[in-house]
Amino acid sequence: SLFATKRQKSITLVVSTTGDTGPAAVQAVADAGNRLMTLLVHFPKGQISAFQRKQLTTANSPYVHVATFEGDGDDMDAPIKNILATSGLKSGNSSFVCGVNSYNIGRPLIQLVHFVWTYLRVA
Repeated sequence: SLFATKRQKSITLVVSTTGDTGPAAVQAVADAGNRLMTLLVHFPKGQISAFQRKQLTTANSPYVHVATFEGDGDDMDAPIKNILATSGLKSGNSSFVCGVNSYNIGRPLIQLVHFVWTYLRVA
């Protein structure tokens, strides 16, 4: 929101979710209320909890758009990659498209501990 406003360029954020990334993005964009920032959220029909579906579909913001799709969480990867590849920031454009993903520091830390533990057991 800060960079969109500072640069006066609109940003369309695209996310496909089966977990917490979508609701977090929805809340962030809804709270920002910035006309320069739009969020497109996709989730697989029947594959998220009722609580997460409510988090996604009850945001009261004109900048948040939510759609379901048939399939599993990975079925939106290719369409989103295609959207991102064909809509890059070009010289003179007043807008751009960006993907949203979450990365929890706990994942690599646990993987590191597991790697060291395995190494120590084998070595």
